[in-house]
Amino acid sequence: MNKLIFSLFFVLCLTLPPESIAEGYATYDMSSNTKKLLDANPLDRNYQRDTRKPEYHTTYGMAELTGKYIQLWDRELNVIYQKLLLKLSDKEKELLVDSQVAWLQHLEKEQEFAQKALSKNAGSFSIVMHGSVYQSRLRDRTLQLMAYYYRLGGEIEFEYKGDTE
Repeated sequence: MNKLIFSLFFVLCLTLPPESIAEGYATYDMSSNTKKLLDANPLDRNYQRDTRKPEYHTTYGMAELTGKYIQLWDRELNVIYQKLLLKLSDKEKELLVDSQVAWLQHLEKEQEFAQKALSKNAGSFSIVMHGSVYQSRLRDRTLQLMAYYYRLGGEIEFEYKGDTE
């Protein structure tokens, strides 16, 4: 019964539009312009659309959808990271690289902990839970790096332009 309630709650959360993307992470530039640019991203727009498709209303479907968006956010993260490196001095690059390595180590350890400690009695749906958290963390870091890039004079532009399904 608890699994069913959790599953229904999770599906409901997936289908609700995000209040504000920028609320999920800290940034040094939360001007309304930056916030609007980040909130208008095609990944979140298409993700919200896709969560309403019936083929993604099963555990397998949700896991597949989460995997798709993990790959898309990971690609965006790598693109903005490379763009950001081009804007920085050698010392700033070194600091960003160190920061990114530490972030990736934290992400890996956090996922490892969650999978071992929080997957008990979660069944096959734990794949979706862990994937969703991982996707959210990739998304937050990507948007954080985009906000830094914008703050340094770059333009917020997503590699992913969306699809027209």
